[in-house]
Amino acid sequence: MKITPVELTRSKGPLTPSLWLVAGAEVVLVREVLVKLEERARSIGPIEREVFWIERTLDAGLMEAHDNPSLFNPRRLFVVHVMSPSWPPALVPWLTERLTHPHPETWILVTVPGLERPLRESALYKLFLKAGGLVECWPPDAARWASEVDRRAREEGLRPTSEARELLVHLTEGNLLALEGALRVLRLAGGAGPLDVDSVGALLGSASRHGPFDLAEAAIGGDPRRVLAMTLALERDGAEAPLVLGTLAHELHQVLASPGAHVLPRKAGLYEAARKRGRPFWHERLVELQAVDLVVKGQKPGRPFEAILLLALRMAGFAWAEGLPA
Repeated sequence: MKITPVELTRSKGPLTPSLWLVAGAEVVLVREVLVKLEERARSIGPIEREVFWIERTLDAGLMEAHDNPSLFNPRRLFVVHVMSPSWPPALVPWLTERLTHPHPETWILVTVPGLERPLRESALYKLFLKAGGLVECWPPDAARWASEVDRRAREEGLRPTSEARELLVHLTEGNLLALEGALRVLRLAGGAGPLDVDSVGALLGSASRHGPFDLAEAAIGGDPRRVLAMTLALERDGAEAPLVLGTLAHELHQVLASPGAHVLPRKAGLYEAARKRGRPFWHERLVELQAVDLVVKGQKPGRPFEAILLLALRMAGFAWAEGLPA
């Protein structure tokens, strides 16, 4: 069964089937879909929840936890985050078995960070479509971005003027994570209600002058000197760390997207040049991004902007032994 995020939001009742795949590089949409799926799983009573991160091999802890249910609560929920946009080989037979012989009162939610053709044409993907549940999280296209900004602003209790919306559209450039961070800053600073362009400029302007997107472009473009200068300026000017990290995440996912994916024309050459460094290089940065996100959220020790700077420098290919170029 395949449904869209909007259809999932509108549907009610128990969560059937019990195995779901959430595919897409849009981290905000993936997170929102997972929240809805978990709410549905919990709607009929308490449930034990465990989360696993799978990179290249199947986590033995996942198999052990699945095969040894609790004596106190038989209802279980497993959230399995696949870190690569393709299936780890050892995970395929395990998920195939679960799809063909699901355990009663056990729900499994799997995320995978991509929607590339090899993934969508894989036998396991098609099995989720036939025997499980499937939600594809496609990013909003350019034509819908203004309405998406307006909708999410109103969900935060903000009523932007047309000029304020246009500025938000410009500052976030199709990046849902950056938009989410920007709206939270505006909501916390000014409260709910009308939102004019001067308020947006005053609250987000210090970051926009130095350019989170300029920082991200310097990072994927391989310019560590500009990365260093702009990151320090953003921190000095009080930019919101989640907004800056969201911009880096967006550009990183764009590099990892299929070469034929829709991008802004002026950035096509930048992404093409970045891809020449190879997918393994960018997948390593994706793993590092997850760790930096925990620092920014306060779930792991460290200074948020220091972690962001190290990530951006690595994205720029900074040679640690040689230092910054003269």
